[in-house]
Amino acid sequence: MFKKIKIKFLIPILLLQLVALGVLGFIAHRFSSDLLTTLAEREFNLTIESTRQHIESAIKDRLDKSKALLNNAVFIKFNAAPFYKSDADVTVFNFQKGNGLIFSEPEVGGLVNYPIGLLANEGNRGISSMGLFPSQEYVGSDGMVRQHVYLGGSNDIDFEIASPEKLDRSQAEWFKTAMAGNLFVGRPQEMPLYLRKYDPVEIESEEVEKKENLIVIAMPHKIGDATVGVLMVTTPPDFIYNALPDHESSALIMLVDSNGNMIAESGNLSLEKSIPSFDPARVTASGADSIHEEEDLLVLHEPIDESGWTLSMFAKKSDIYGAVYKLRNNILFIVAISVTIMALCVFFIIGKLLRPIIKLTNASDRMAGGELGLQIDKSSDDEIGRLTESFNKMSTSTKKMHDRLARINFVRKQMLQIISHELKTPLNGIIGFYELMKDEIMKGSSSSMEEFQECFDGLGGSIEKYRMLVERLTKTTSVMTGEMKGIDEVDEPSSLMESLQAAVDEAKRHRSSIELKFDMEDFAATRVAAPFGAVKLIFEEALSNAIKYSPADSPIEIFLSRGDSEAIIEVHDNGTGIPQKYLDEVIEPFFEVADSLYHSSGKYKEGGGGLGLGLTIIGNVLRRCGGKMRIESKEGKGTSLIISLPLA
Repeated sequence: MFKKIKIKFLIPILLLQLVALGVLGFIAHRFSSDLLTTLAEREFNLTIESTRQHIESAIKDRLDKSKALLNNAVFIKFNAAPFYKSDADVTVFNFQKGNGLIFSEPEVGGLVNYPIGLLANEGNRGISSMGLFPSQEYVGSDGMVRQHVYLGGSNDIDFEIASPEKLDRSQAEWFKTAMAGNLFVGRPQEMPLYLRKYDPVEIESEEVEKKENLIVIAMPHKIGDATVGVLMVTTPPDFIYNALPDHESSALIMLVDSNGNMIAESGNLSLEKSIPSFDPARVTASGADSIHEEEDLLVLHEPIDESGWTLSMFAKKSDIYGAVYKLRNNILFIVAISVTIMALCVFFIIGKLLRPIIKLTNASDRMAGGELGLQIDKSSDDEIGRLTESFNKMSTSTKKMHDRLARINFVRKQMLQIISHELKTPLNGIIGFYELMKDEIMKGSSSSMEEFQECFDGLGGSIEKYRMLVERLTKTTSVMTGEMKGIDEVDEPSSLMESLQAAVDEAKRHRSSIELKFDMEDFAATRVAAPFGAVKLIFEEALSNAIKYSPADSPIEIFLSRGDSEAIIEVHDNGTGIPQKYLDEVIEPFFEVADSLYHSSGKYKEGGGGLGLGLTIIGNVLRRCGGKMRIESKEGKGTSLIISLPLA
């Protein structure tokens, strides 16, 4: 059977897998290259985009600061009146210091700056850091420098001598571009910074021209529609080199200016040599913002706003699309391997899936043979695991039902034994008094009426005990069958305090030490959704249990509280308590912790035991009324019976 089931499962699943894998192979072959191409191009694009954003952000920051300097009113005044030069120098000095220019103590023979203004800078300071703007020049419309600051200092002798060779900027590209009204951002080039050697003795020291690799930023100074001058500042190109990827890469990243001149490059520098027709100028003429192909290369150009620069990225198609080509070549091999592996997996899985079913079949046969309560180990959490759980629950339930039926059979036999024992006592009294009276009458006894009255009283007491026992058994039967005969005639809400008071009054005839641990006036209007007779019966049985199983001199305490939808009554005694192992069994009919033959029909007889029906009666009445019962007990310290009744 096992082999037949496995074949029935295996063949359809394998056929479905072959079809599914064939379709999957076609889809992979058709669309995977597009997906991988998109991912590769996205990574290609992200690399250059990140670099572009860093460079563009740095340039914009420098341009914004330069524009803010040019918009300072001091340059308007200086353009109109040259004697404002000192104010312009001080403004630029503060601008340079605010953007990272840091001075140091001078060393003899070392380079220091010139003084500036009257008190702003006395000069003769060493340079620890050039900052973002090492030099600044303001050039008039005639191309001559009218004001300059180099590293926080200015040599005013330049303007006294007015040397054309040093101050003429009329042929500079940046000057021409700015005078035409355009912004100019150049590529890094060597720019002069004018300092002097420090000599603490000589007042006039030798001027030194120091060359630094800097970027020129020039912008027109306009008053109205007229361009009256040009502001030129320089900035170090470090931000470019920091933005370019410094790790090993298969791509080449290049930054060029508007004339196609190389500014910087990074990545696979050997790639430049492998391109036969490489010309940096072509990047300004090629398409921008989209990847395109040039021979066996992938190329992407990204313009950098305001600077006129272009960031270009080159990579071999084989490096970028290598994974795509490899996948296309291996797709059939992958499908073949997949079919083989899936066939083996299916064979193994089917065997594993069917194994628990065979176990269930064998276990069912064993249960049918009488081995109740049999349990099977759960091997998974799927449907078969749930089936195993259901089988185990069914097996356990069947065992419990069998045990309960055995318990009922045992209780039936025990009940007959108890009833015969309980009926025997009053019946013996009736027979004894009957024989005594018969003998007295037959012998013509001269017994007094008091003696006959005593016999009649004894006979009546025995008959009353007999009646009470029969009545209690009848009431228990009606409660357990749900008929509640003789307990209540009208099924309607009742006063909680009236039922409790009636039960307490009856119980106090047998035990006076019953204490109510609550204010009766607080609960005078409390009504519960249960008839008077049923509630009174619950309290009678609860007090009966407490009296029988606690010493005569110990108090029985009743606590009462009210929740949102229920009244909670707790009857507490200080008796012997119930062992923990019996707490679930005491509600069973005829169950008692003491010897089952030690019974008494006396409902409130201390230590006399009973029929073992009290808690059974309470539980059945509560179920009918929608109430609940809970038992808390510690052996040797007493028991609390906690009853909940729904409020009306």
